[in-house]
Amino acid sequence: MENYDGSICPNIVKKINKYQKTARNCFPRWCGEEVFEVECFMEKHVAHLDAKTYTCDVFQLNGRYKVDDFVDMWYKNETYLKTFQYMIHVVPGPTDYIRTPFEPLAAPYHKIKIERPKKLRGKAPGEIERTTYRKGLTHTCKNCL
Repeated sequence: MENYDGSICPNIVKKINKYQKTARNCFPRWCGEEVFEVECFMEKHVAHLDAKTYTCDVFQLNGRYKVDDFVDMWYKNETYLKTFQYMIHVVPGPTDYIRTPFEPLAAPYHKIKIERPKKLRGKAPGEIERTTYRKGLTHTCKNCL
């Protein structure tokens, strides 16, 4: 990333380029001041340029505005480099821990949560399971015959 020349991260640039292709079918209409109505695929959306808010995800600006002006600072290359400028050092494993006279920490107690009540009552082991046919004839299972 340090050798990358662009001001926006490469993955975000790919997404912007994908949205630019779909924005070919969008037609903006000026509604006054910095407000535009954008018609995309038979749907109408509103874009406020001064507040940088859109109701359409595929709308992309061209002309006097640059794409960099509307990309949030979190997706810029500078912010990425500031975030990852510090090195994360290796964490020692359990064999490198300092031995203490105290007993080791135990895992937290796991409390079993209350479940939903069962829908059917539990049958006793000797109880015969009987079912009915649609015609009203009763029968037993094959073990009870």
